[in-house]
Amino acid sequence: MVALMKRNLSSAEGGPRMGRYPDLYNHLFGQMRTTSFILSALVASSSVRLSAQTNVDCHKLGKEVVIIGQLGVPLGTIVEIEATVVAGRFIQSKEFMGVYLLRVTKVGSNSVSKPPTCPFRTHSCAEVKLAPDEFSLYELKKGKKTGSLSDSQVAELERGYVGRAYRLLVYEEGVYTGIPPDLPKDYPIWQGQSFGFRTHLIVLRIIEESGKPNPHGGATGRQP
Repeated sequence: MVALMKRNLSSAEGGPRMGRYPDLYNHLFGQMRTTSFILSALVASSSVRLSAQTNVDCHKLGKEVVIIGQLGVPLGTIVEIEATVVAGRFIQSKEFMGVYLLRVTKVGSNSVSKPPTCPFRTHSCAEVKLAPDEFSLYELKKGKKTGSLSDSQVAELERGYVGRAYRLLVYEEGVYTGIPPDLPKDYPIWQGQSFGFRTHLIVLRIIEESGKPNPHGGATGRQP
């Protein structure tokens, strides 16, 4: 392209056009060099991103490829943790509004230097008396469901729950979820986060609650 530009700016009549219009030539040639540099940089950047990614067959997950979760152990590993309930509204993310999370300070016998704050679920609030959200907490404390909660009701419900420390038996699981990129332009966008991999804890049992041991034993005992 540069050679073509030189040829077109060279003349036939009146001597070299480069000599007659040096400013025009320098301006156009400079623009071409800048464009060429930008294109080269974009190609190089794209190549680096692609080369940094590794394609993994989904059937290898959990077999040849082991995913380490926020607890620092492979997903699906049953482990005891020490954690405190925190309100999601204090986390800088709309995803956690109205939900509760567990700030994990100890995994097994090891203290955690940078405690992760993990979403959690239970198979049954009747078996494990922990509420993952405000409406579950209302049902847990009041014994009935509700369709709406005021700020004052939430504040009352959270008294004695948010900030409480537990020793729990849990495992961590993960899933790809969210809004994928490049949706059709005419497709309605739903509320949620961008597509990505996320994990959460499954609480199997409360072993100890705020210094009160489970009278039915530790990890192998049944919760009352």
